[in-house]
Amino acid sequence: LRTLRLSALGDVVASLQWRRDMGKVELEIKSRELDDSRRRFEQEDETHTACNWNCSVKRAAPFYEKRRMHETKVDAQLSVLHSLERRLQQARSTVAALEIKEGLHKGTPMVLTRSRSRQLDEMSLQSFEIKGGEPAQDEFRDEFMSCCGSDLDEDRSP
Repeated sequence: LRTLRLSALGDVVASLQWRRDMGKVELEIKSRELDDSRRRFEQEDETHTACNWNCSVKRAAPFYEKRRMHETKVDAQLSVLHSLERRLQQARSTVAALEIKEGLHKGTPMVLTRSRSRQLDEMSLQSFEIKGGEPAQDEFRDEFMSCCGSDLDEDRSP
Protein backbone atom coordinates (compact mmCIF):
# COMPACT_ATOMS: atom_id res chain seq x y z
CA LEU A 1 0.00 0.00 0.00
CA ARG A 2 2.83 2.35 0.88
CA THR A 3 4.60 1.56 -2.39
CA LEU A 4 1.43 2.36 -4.30
CA ARG A 5 1.12 5.77 -2.61
CA LEU A 6 4.79 6.48 -3.21
CA SER A 7 4.39 5.55 -6.87
CA ALA A 8 1.30 7.76 -7.21
CA LEU A 9 3.11 10.69 -5.59
CA GLY A 10 6.10 10.11 -7.87
CA ASP A 11 3.77 10.25 -10.88
CA VAL A 12 2.29 13.51 -9.62
CA VAL A 13 5.75 15.01 -9.11
CA ALA A 14 6.84 13.89 -12.58
CA SER A 15 3.69 15.41 -14.09
CA LEU A 16 4.26 18.69 -12.28
CA GLN A 17 7.90 18.79 -13.36
CA TRP A 18 6.86 18.19 -16.97
CA ARG A 19 4.31 21.03 -16.73
CA ARG A 20 7.00 23.28 -15.23
CA ASP A 21 9.42 22.46 -18.07
CA MET A 22 6.74 23.08 -20.69
CA GLY A 23 5.91 26.37 -18.97
CA LYS A 24 9.57 27.40 -19.14
CA VAL A 25 9.72 26.60 -22.85
CA GLU A 26 6.50 28.54 -23.48
CA LEU A 27 7.86 31.46 -21.41
CA GLU A 28 11.02 31.55 -23.53
CA ILE A 29 8.97 31.51 -26.74
CA LYS A 30 6.65 34.28 -25.53
CA SER A 31 9.61 36.32 -24.27
CA ARG A 32 11.21 36.14 -27.71
CA GLU A 33 7.91 37.14 -29.32
CA LEU A 34 7.61 40.08 -26.90
CA ASP A 35 11.17 41.23 -27.59
CA ASP A 36 10.57 40.96 -31.34
CA SER A 37 7.31 42.91 -31.05
CA ARG A 38 9.00 45.61 -28.97
CA ARG A 39 11.81 45.90 -31.49
CA ARG A 40 9.38 46.19 -34.42
CA PHE A 41 7.27 48.73 -32.49
CA GLU A 42 10.34 50.85 -31.74
CA GLN A 43 11.38 50.73 -35.39
CA GLU A 44 7.91 51.79 -36.52
CA ASP A 45 7.69 54.46 -33.83
CA GLU A 46 11.08 55.78 -34.89
CA THR A 47 9.81 56.35 -38.43
CA HIS A 48 7.15 58.71 -37.03
CA THR A 49 9.35 60.80 -34.69
CA ALA A 50 9.79 63.56 -37.25
CA CYS A 51 6.15 63.57 -38.39
CA ASN A 52 4.02 66.68 -38.17
CA TRP A 53 0.39 67.03 -37.11
CA ASN A 54 -0.87 65.66 -40.45
CA CYS A 55 0.62 62.19 -39.92
CA SER A 56 -2.14 59.58 -39.82
CA VAL A 57 -0.47 57.84 -36.86
CA LYS A 58 -0.44 61.03 -34.80
CA ARG A 59 -3.98 61.89 -35.84
CA ALA A 60 -5.28 58.43 -34.92
CA ALA A 61 -3.48 58.32 -31.55
CA PRO A 62 -6.30 60.01 -29.55
CA PHE A 63 -8.83 57.52 -30.93
CA TYR A 64 -6.77 54.53 -29.80
CA GLU A 65 -6.00 56.11 -26.44
CA LYS A 66 -9.72 56.67 -25.79
CA ARG A 67 -10.43 53.14 -26.94
CA ARG A 68 -7.80 51.73 -24.57
CA MET A 69 -9.20 53.75 -21.66
CA HIS A 70 -12.73 52.57 -22.50
CA GLU A 71 -11.62 48.93 -22.57
CA THR A 72 -9.84 49.39 -19.24
CA LYS A 73 -13.02 50.80 -17.69
CA VAL A 74 -15.12 47.95 -19.08
CA ASP A 75 -12.65 45.35 -17.77
CA ALA A 76 -12.74 46.95 -14.31
CA GLN A 77 -16.55 46.99 -14.34
CA LEU A 78 -16.68 43.36 -15.43
CA SER A 79 -14.34 42.29 -12.64
CA VAL A 80 -16.55 44.10 -10.12
CA LEU A 81 -19.63 42.39 -11.58
CA HIS A 82 -17.95 38.98 -11.41
CA SER A 83 -16.98 39.63 -7.80
CA LEU A 84 -20.53 40.67 -6.93
CA GLU A 85 -21.92 37.62 -8.70
CA ARG A 86 -19.62 35.33 -6.69
CA ARG A 87 -20.73 37.00 -3.46
CA LEU A 88 -24.37 36.68 -4.53
CA GLN A 89 -23.92 32.96 -5.25
CA GLN A 90 -22.29 32.47 -1.85
CA ALA A 91 -25.14 34.31 -0.15
CA ARG A 92 -27.69 32.22 -2.05
CA SER A 93 -26.07 28.97 -1.00
CA THR A 94 -25.97 30.18 2.60
CA VAL A 95 -29.67 31.09 2.46
CA ALA A 96 -30.52 27.73 0.89
CA ALA A 97 -28.55 25.87 3.57
CA LEU A 98 -30.28 27.84 6.31
CA GLU A 99 -33.71 27.21 4.78
CA ILE A 100 -33.01 23.49 4.56
CA LYS A 101 -31.70 23.46 8.13
CA GLU A 102 -34.77 25.37 9.36
CA GLY A 103 -37.06 22.99 7.50
CA LEU A 104 -35.35 19.97 9.04
CA HIS A 105 -35.78 21.42 12.53
CA LYS A 106 -39.50 21.92 11.92
CA GLY A 107 -39.81 18.35 10.73
CA THR A 108 -40.65 19.13 7.10
CA PRO A 109 -37.87 19.43 4.54
CA MET A 110 -37.76 22.71 2.66
CA VAL A 111 -37.66 22.42 -1.10
CA LEU A 112 -36.99 25.42 -3.32
CA THR A 113 -39.70 25.76 -5.89
CA ARG A 114 -38.77 26.03 -9.53
CA SER A 115 -40.15 29.58 -9.81
CA ARG A 116 -38.08 30.75 -6.85
CA SER A 117 -34.97 29.21 -8.37
CA ARG A 118 -35.72 30.92 -11.68
CA GLN A 119 -36.13 34.26 -9.92
CA LEU A 120 -32.72 33.86 -8.35
CA ASP A 121 -31.16 32.98 -11.71
CA GLU A 122 -32.60 36.10 -13.34
CA MET A 123 -30.05 38.15 -11.42
CA SER A 124 -27.06 36.39 -12.96
CA LEU A 125 -24.48 38.37 -14.91
CA GLN A 126 -25.52 36.89 -18.25
CA SER A 127 -29.19 37.85 -17.88
CA PHE A 128 -28.75 41.58 -18.49
CA GLU A 129 -26.65 44.02 -20.42
CA ILE A 130 -25.18 47.21 -19.08
CA LYS A 131 -27.13 50.13 -20.47
CA GLY A 132 -24.82 52.47 -22.33
CA GLY A 133 -22.02 49.90 -22.41
CA GLU A 134 -21.53 50.26 -26.13
CA PRO A 135 -19.62 53.29 -27.45
CA ALA A 136 -21.69 56.12 -28.82
CA GLN A 137 -21.99 56.20 -32.58
CA ASP A 138 -20.00 59.41 -33.00
CA GLU A 139 -17.88 59.16 -29.84
CA PHE A 140 -14.55 58.78 -31.63
CA ARG A 141 -15.49 60.38 -34.92
CA ASP A 142 -14.43 63.90 -34.01
CA GLU A 143 -10.89 62.80 -33.22
CA PHE A 144 -9.95 61.23 -36.54
CA MET A 145 -10.37 62.44 -40.07
CA SER A 146 -9.29 60.55 -43.16
CA CYS A 147 -5.91 61.20 -44.70
CA CYS A 148 -7.35 63.34 -47.48
CA GLY A 149 -8.90 65.65 -44.87
CA SER A 150 -12.53 65.01 -45.79
CA ASP A 151 -15.32 63.77 -43.57
CA LEU A 152 -15.68 60.01 -43.04
CA ASP A 153 -19.07 59.82 -44.78
CA GLU A 154 -17.69 61.58 -47.83
CA ASP A 155 -14.83 59.06 -48.05
CA ARG A 156 -17.24 56.15 -48.16
CA SER A 157 -19.33 57.51 -51.00
CA PRO A 158 -18.07 56.77 -54.55
